[in-house]
Amino acid sequence: MSRAFIITLLVMATLSCRQQPPMISLEGAWQLSLEDQADDAAISPLAHDYSRSVYLPGTLDSAGIGEPVLSPEGLNREVMLHLQRKVSYV
Repeated sequence: MSRAFIITLLVMATLSCRQQPPMISLEGAWQLSLEDQADDAAISPLAHDYSRSVYLPGTLDSAGIGEPVLSPEGLNREVMLHLQRKVSYV
């Protein structure tokens, strides 16, 4: 075997043996509050209403949080193919 190949294997083995930093999972149910940005500066985070919840991994759309955004025709092709948001929370 060539010397460069053996050195490459040793370097790869050394790098793969390093201890990985611990990962913190965010999976699970989370309480959330969607407030107006103008209100955020004046209100303490402890005063927000955290009555809504979302499960991670997931999105606000999949949780159905926000105001429904449907075309006048209702569920059209774009909504069904996920090309249009189902809810708006801005």
